[in-house]
Parts: sequence; C-alpha cells; structure tokens
Amino acid sequence: MGLVWLVGAVLVLLLAGASLAGAHAGGHALVAPFVSLSFLGAWLAAAASRGPTTALAWAMAGVAAGTSLVGAALALPALRYRKLEVRTGPTPPPGAAGVAVTSLSPTGVVRVAGETWTAASVSGVVPEGAPVHVIGVRGVGLTVWSELGSVPGPESLPGEENRWSSAQS
Repeated sequence: MGLVWLVGAVLVLLLAGASLAGAHAGGHALVAPFVSLSFLGAWLAAAASRGPTTALAWAMAGVAAGTSLVGAALALPALRYRKLEVRTGPTPPPGAAGVAVTSLSPTGVVRVAGETWTAASVSGVVPEGAPVHVIGVRGVGLTVWSELGSVPGPESLPGEENRWSSAQS
C-alpha cells in the first residue's frame, strides 16, 4: 500500500509542476497537464481495480509522468522567452523631422531617419507626404505633429493671443 502512495505522490507533484509551468507560460502549454491528469486518473483506476503493481498500472503511471515532464519541458522555453527584454533600435530624438508615409488620422506610418515607424498625430489628420516632427516616443511608436495637420494651433485658443504673441517677441 505504501507503493501506491509513493507513486501517487510523485505523479501529483509532476502534474503540479507541469500545471504551474503551463499556467505561467499560457496558451497551449496547458494542454499537457490536462492530458497528464487524465492518465493520472487512469492510473488511479488501474491501481484500485487491478492492483498497483500490474503492468497496466505501471504503464499509466509512466505515461502520466512522461506527459507531465514533456509538458514542463515544452513550457520552460516559453517562460524563458517571457523574461527577455524587448530590444529595439535607437529611437529618433524629439524634434527629428520625417514624412508621413500614410495619412495620419490620427495614427498611421511615418518615415524618420530612414526608418519606418507607427505614429500618432497630435495635429489631427495629417495627409500622406506631409512633413512631421517627433515630439515623443510612446512604446514602440512615435508621437508627431505637423504644420499641415487639421487641428489649429494654441494661438487660436481664446485668451491665448497675448501670451503667445509676447512669448514670440
């Protein structure tokens, strides 16, 4: 009877490890623990009905252990991949000039410093081919403005005329 408990404990620990790795890796990595769980149930049924030392019980225990180990082995690379840093090339500095490859309404594609970027316009709709200027980087995209945008500048705001005209003088 002690052998049944030992084999059962080992199988449950393997299933728990594969389930934990699969849960953290996500997606298809959770398939193997469910398959292993079904073989664990088959082992339990075989051990209870025919005895823990029968060939069927050992076969079910081996398959349950094997699927747990394979599931964990397949989930580990996914876990390592999730810990890698995202590497990107140099980002254009604020003020860098570029051109709208597509219309920005308010998002689209721009070319700055010879590289193509996804960009969001703060100037409203910007037509294709319009010059743009980088004002910031947000994630892996740029925030840009353009003189040809459809949003009026701050000088058109009520009460702002004096502040902007005195700042430019």
